[in-house]
Amino acid sequence: MQWPGQRPHLWPGVDAADLVGGLEAGGRTLDPGQRSAVEQLTAPHARGVYLFGGVGRGKTWMADACFAAAPGPKRRVHMHSFLAEINAAVAARADPAAEAIAGLVGEARFLFIDEFHVHDVGDAMLIRRLLDVLLRARIGLVATSNYAPEDLLPNPLFHHHMLPAIEQIRAHLAVVEVVPGTDYRVAGSAEGGFAAGAWTAAPGDGARPAGRRDDGGRGGDVVVLGSRTVPVRAADAGRGVLSGTFAQLCEAPLSAADYVTLASRYSRWELTDVPGPGEIDEQGFQRFAHLVDVLVDAQHRLDVTAGLPLEQWAEPGGMPRDAARFLSRLSLLRS
Repeated sequence: MQWPGQRPHLWPGVDAADLVGGLEAGGRTLDPGQRSAVEQLTAPHARGVYLFGGVGRGKTWMADACFAAAPGPKRRVHMHSFLAEINAAVAARADPAAEAIAGLVGEARFLFIDEFHVHDVGDAMLIRRLLDVLLRARIGLVATSNYAPEDLLPNPLFHHHMLPAIEQIRAHLAVVEVVPGTDYRVAGSAEGGFAAGAWTAAPGDGARPAGRRDDGGRGGDVVVLGSRTVPVRAADAGRGVLSGTFAQLCEAPLSAADYVTLASRYSRWELTDVPGPGEIDEQGFQRFAHLVDVLVDAQHRLDVTAGLPLEQWAEPGGMPRDAARFLSRLSLLRS
């Protein structure tokens, strides 16, 4: 496949001092780990950078600044949204994945993928095709992630499906870690968007008989997703408000792509009847994490009602293996 305007790629010439100056212009000071990451981010690279590190370390903030300073044409995407676009393009036109990816990237010579993480075997296979296309077309790539490449798709039953993509990342991208330090997401005071929402503890909310997975009899409306209908407590497209119980929105078989679709319709979400962690299975936790990821990226407000205050709900011991990013994002909600 010949890519329009295909040519050898040179990493965007972003000056480290200029980038540091822009990042610190608002009175913020980069810590040593962040400054080292910026120096590596702006160094000459043949193909691109895989920037990873703990939650709240400023990975997206730094990569966004690099992306803004880089010459176009370029495109910024969120992992969930981009995978949903690719799947939709393949399904709608019966295109091979490579052709669908090429069509979505278009004329861009530089691609920024935020929140690069993989928990699904199908996504692992699609990411391998994505990297194939980008490398063959010599598209510059910067990706941010909370995970080192070897920690992607951590489930030992499926991890081998991710190994070819991990090898591509290690072979062609500069892997840069933002070393551990302050979690600025918790230390900051962001307002508006997702952070305008609240986590409210209501005694008895979320309580249900053991093993029960219904909607508590509170279904009032339905939302349409393709050929499916999903019951919710309330859906007001005019006001952009979607309200549903945890059972309806996180225990029903919804995918990250479904949350992306719903986020395009509703900008304020209400999630009620959130049970204690001990009552949530692995799939429920994963869907809750996907929902939070999508709403943070879209900067949509989320209001949660649960039986426990967030600090008790999130106590160590009841959380999944890779819950750090998820909990850091929930900490943005007012208690």
